[in-house]
Amino acid sequence: MAIRGIVTQIVMFDSETFEQKYDFQNYFLNGRDLGFGTISEYNSFRTTPVDIQKTSVTQKFKITFSGTGANVDLVEEAIISNYSIQYVIWRWSGNEGLENPTGFNLFAECLASAEEGSSDFTTVTLTCSTYSKTVNADFPGRKIPWQILVPLALRKT
Repeated sequence: MAIRGIVTQIVMFDSETFEQKYDFQNYFLNGRDLGFGTISEYNSFRTTPVDIQKTSVTQKFKITFSGTGANVDLVEEAIISNYSIQYVIWRWSGNEGLENPTGFNLFAECLASAEEGSSDFTTVTLTCSTYSKTVNADFPGRKIPWQILVPLALRKT
Protein backbone atom coordinates (compact mmCIF):
# COMPACT_ATOMS: atom_id res chain seq x y z
CA MET A 1 0.00 0.00 0.00
CA ALA A 2 1.34 3.42 -0.97
CA ILE A 3 2.12 6.03 1.65
CA ARG A 4 0.27 9.27 1.01
CA GLY A 5 0.19 12.72 2.50
CA ILE A 6 -3.14 14.54 2.79
CA VAL A 7 -3.73 18.22 3.51
CA THR A 8 -7.04 20.03 3.87
CA GLN A 9 -7.25 23.62 2.72
CA ILE A 10 -9.96 26.11 3.69
CA VAL A 11 -10.23 29.33 1.68
CA MET A 12 -12.75 31.98 2.75
CA PHE A 13 -14.05 34.64 0.36
CA ASP A 14 -16.25 37.68 0.76
CA SER A 15 -19.45 36.53 -0.97
CA GLU A 16 -20.13 39.93 -2.59
CA THR A 17 -16.68 40.96 -3.84
CA PHE A 18 -15.06 37.48 -3.98
CA GLU A 19 -12.04 38.99 -2.25
CA GLN A 20 -10.03 36.28 -0.50
CA LYS A 21 -10.15 36.80 3.27
CA TYR A 22 -8.44 33.70 4.71
CA ASP A 23 -6.46 30.73 3.42
CA PHE A 24 -5.69 27.95 5.91
CA GLN A 25 -4.26 24.45 5.70
CA ASN A 26 -3.68 21.89 8.44
CA TYR A 27 -0.43 20.11 7.51
CA PHE A 28 2.57 22.40 6.88
CA LEU A 29 3.54 24.38 10.00
CA ASN A 30 5.39 27.08 8.05
CA GLY A 31 2.65 27.58 5.47
CA ARG A 32 2.72 26.41 1.87
CA ASP A 33 1.52 27.32 -1.62
CA LEU A 34 -0.90 24.52 -2.50
CA GLY A 35 -1.63 25.57 -6.04
CA PHE A 36 -3.53 28.88 -5.90
CA GLY A 37 -0.45 31.11 -5.97
CA THR A 38 -0.76 32.25 -2.35
CA ILE A 39 0.67 30.88 0.88
CA SER A 40 -1.86 28.90 2.91
CA GLU A 41 -1.14 29.63 6.56
CA TYR A 42 -1.21 26.82 9.13
CA ASN A 43 -4.20 26.58 11.46
CA SER A 44 -5.16 23.59 13.55
CA PHE A 45 -8.59 22.40 12.42
CA ARG A 46 -10.46 19.29 11.44
CA THR A 47 -13.31 18.87 9.00
CA THR A 48 -16.21 16.49 8.66
CA PRO A 49 -16.87 14.67 5.42
CA VAL A 50 -19.18 16.53 3.04
CA ASP A 51 -22.76 15.36 3.68
CA ILE A 52 -24.47 14.77 0.33
CA GLN A 53 -27.91 13.15 0.15
CA LYS A 54 -29.91 12.03 -2.86
CA THR A 55 -33.11 13.56 -1.51
CA SER A 56 -31.68 17.02 -0.88
CA VAL A 57 -29.85 19.73 -2.78
CA THR A 58 -27.95 20.74 0.34
CA GLN A 59 -24.33 19.77 0.91
CA LYS A 60 -23.02 20.39 4.44
CA PHE A 61 -19.74 20.14 6.26
CA LYS A 62 -18.28 21.45 9.51
CA ILE A 63 -14.90 22.94 10.31
CA THR A 64 -13.78 22.64 13.93
CA PHE A 65 -11.00 24.97 15.08
CA SER A 66 -9.23 25.08 18.43
CA GLY A 67 -11.09 27.48 20.72
CA THR A 68 -8.66 30.41 20.62
CA GLY A 69 -9.89 34.00 20.61
CA ALA A 70 -8.66 34.48 17.03
CA ASN A 71 -10.61 31.42 15.83
CA VAL A 72 -13.78 32.48 17.66
CA ASP A 73 -13.50 35.90 15.97
CA LEU A 74 -12.88 34.17 12.62
CA VAL A 75 -16.04 32.05 12.91
CA GLU A 76 -18.14 35.04 14.00
CA GLU A 77 -16.80 37.13 11.10
CA ALA A 78 -17.50 34.33 8.61
CA ILE A 79 -21.13 34.04 9.76
CA ILE A 80 -21.83 37.77 9.99
CA SER A 81 -20.25 38.46 6.58
CA ASN A 82 -21.72 35.30 5.00
CA TYR A 83 -18.34 34.19 3.67
CA SER A 84 -18.12 31.68 0.86
CA ILE A 85 -15.99 28.70 1.87
CA GLN A 86 -13.89 26.55 -0.44
CA TYR A 87 -13.01 23.18 1.14
CA VAL A 88 -10.21 21.45 -0.79
CA ILE A 89 -8.43 18.16 -0.08
CA TRP A 90 -5.01 17.65 -1.65
CA ARG A 91 -2.95 14.47 -1.55
CA TRP A 92 0.41 13.24 -2.76
CA SER A 93 2.40 10.03 -2.76
CA GLY A 94 5.50 9.15 -0.77
CA ASN A 95 7.46 9.30 -4.03
CA GLU A 96 6.90 13.08 -4.11
CA GLY A 97 8.23 13.44 -0.55
CA LEU A 98 5.95 13.51 2.48
CA GLU A 99 7.45 16.54 4.26
CA ASN A 100 8.34 18.65 1.22
CA PRO A 101 6.34 17.36 -1.76
CA THR A 102 7.16 18.48 -5.26
CA GLY A 103 3.49 18.56 -6.29
CA PHE A 104 -0.06 18.04 -5.12
CA ASN A 105 -3.01 16.19 -6.62
CA LEU A 106 -6.53 17.56 -6.18
CA PHE A 107 -8.59 14.89 -4.43
CA ALA A 108 -11.88 16.65 -3.54
CA GLU A 109 -13.44 20.09 -3.46
CA CYS A 110 -16.67 21.62 -2.16
CA LEU A 111 -18.00 25.17 -2.11
CA ALA A 112 -20.46 26.41 0.51
CA SER A 113 -21.45 29.41 2.62
CA ALA A 114 -20.88 30.03 6.30
CA GLU A 115 -24.17 29.18 7.98
CA GLU A 116 -23.86 28.85 11.75
CA GLY A 117 -21.36 28.39 14.54
CA SER A 118 -21.13 26.66 17.87
CA SER A 119 -18.57 26.49 20.63
CA ASP A 120 -17.64 24.70 23.80
CA PHE A 121 -14.74 25.70 26.02
CA THR A 122 -12.06 24.07 23.84
CA THR A 123 -13.30 24.29 20.23
CA VAL A 124 -15.31 26.49 17.89
CA THR A 125 -17.19 24.96 14.95
CA LEU A 126 -18.33 26.58 11.71
CA THR A 127 -21.14 24.83 9.84
CA CYS A 128 -21.11 25.43 6.08
CA SER A 129 -23.90 24.64 3.65
CA THR A 130 -24.59 25.13 -0.05
CA TYR A 131 -28.13 26.37 0.66
CA SER A 132 -29.52 27.84 3.84
CA LYS A 133 -33.19 27.19 4.55
CA THR A 134 -34.11 27.49 0.88
CA VAL A 135 -35.12 23.95 0.06
CA ASN A 136 -38.80 24.40 -0.68
CA ALA A 137 -41.04 24.81 -3.69
CA ASP A 138 -41.42 28.58 -3.33
CA PHE A 139 -37.73 29.38 -3.56
CA PRO A 140 -37.24 31.65 -6.63
CA GLY A 141 -36.04 29.71 -9.62
CA ARG A 142 -37.34 26.36 -8.34
CA LYS A 143 -40.88 26.71 -9.72
CA ILE A 144 -41.82 26.61 -13.36
CA PRO A 145 -44.45 29.31 -13.98
CA TRP A 146 -47.84 28.19 -15.28
CA GLN A 147 -47.40 30.37 -18.39
CA ILE A 148 -44.49 28.15 -19.44
CA LEU A 149 -46.13 24.84 -18.49
CA VAL A 150 -49.30 25.38 -20.56
CA PRO A 151 -47.50 25.55 -23.93
CA LEU A 152 -45.49 22.49 -22.90
CA ALA A 153 -48.59 20.38 -22.20
CA LEU A 154 -48.41 16.89 -23.66
CA ARG A 155 -50.41 16.46 -26.80
CA LYS A 156 -51.38 13.37 -28.70
CA THR A 157 -49.82 13.44 -32.17
